Formats: sequence, C-alpha cells, structure tokens
Amino acid sequence: MNPSNKKPIIKYWIIFFILLISITACSTTRKSSLYNTDKEDVPVKPSHPITLYADEIENIILLWGNQEDKNKEITGSDFYLFSELLSSAVYNAYWNESGIMFKMVAPDYTVSVSYKNKSPEENDLAMIWKEANRLKFRNIWYNLPEEQGKKLYRLLDKY
Repeated sequence: MNPSNKKPIIKYWIIFFILLISITACSTTRKSSLYNTDKEDVPVKPSHPITLYADEIENIILLWGNQEDKNKEITGSDFYLFSELLSSAVYNAYWNESGIMFKMVAPDYTVSVSYKNKSPEENDLAMIWKEANRLKFRNIWYNLPEEQGKKLYRLLDKY
C-alpha cells in the first residue's frame, strides 16, 4: 500500500468518528429533562397560584395549635371571601426555587381547608405569616398582595 494513501484514509476515519459521536450525543431517543414526561421528576410550577372553589369546600377552620377548643370555623360570607383572598396569592419563585434553607418562626395563622367528597388526608393546610405577607399552601410558597393580605388578616382576626 502506498504511504501517501494512508493519510486520506486516516482523515476519513477521524471524520467518521466525529460524526458518529456527534450523532449519538444529539440523539432524540435520549431522555432529556426538558422533555421528560415522568411526573415525579419534573416539578410543576403553578400557572395560576391557588385555585379554591368555595363550592367544593366543606369547611375552613382556623386552628390554634394544641388548643382544639379554640379552633373556629370560618362561615357565611367570610367563607367565600377567604377563598377569594387566598386565590389572589402570587407564586414566590425565590423561596421555592433557590434551595436556600430558611429559619422559620411559627405562622401567625394556620387554616385547615376540608373538601367535600375527599378523604381527610386530602385536606389542605394554609400557613400564613404577616411578615412580608407570606403564605405556604400545598408546600408551595406564595406572597399575598399587600391589600389582600390586610383584608385576610382582618378576616381571620374576627375569629
């Protein structure tokens, strides 16, 4: 074999391996986090922060820690107002996505939301802090707009 023919053959093999590597690296069959459809692996950001349908709620109870005799049920028009105010909360990307650990203080209000036709395990707990109008609902952090926060605090203070 002629030595001058070896250089082009080696050159073609190198190009072949580069193409092979690039094709396998860009394979569409490989699982990508962008296109992953496994619900457990992909965190879902709420598109609408909190949706509470008052007609699906059985009761809303303001909890007072270990003092069950002080627990108060939110009733009447306050029931609908609470649902409306909680639905005005805005997703807090910093607290949810930063991965930073926060030192917490006890919430100013803890509210249990029970639903019709659902088991007690499916109840929701809303923890509300007056500081910075912070709210944790379904383990997701939200902020209440200032005016809605004030209305919510006045509502809960009645009980």
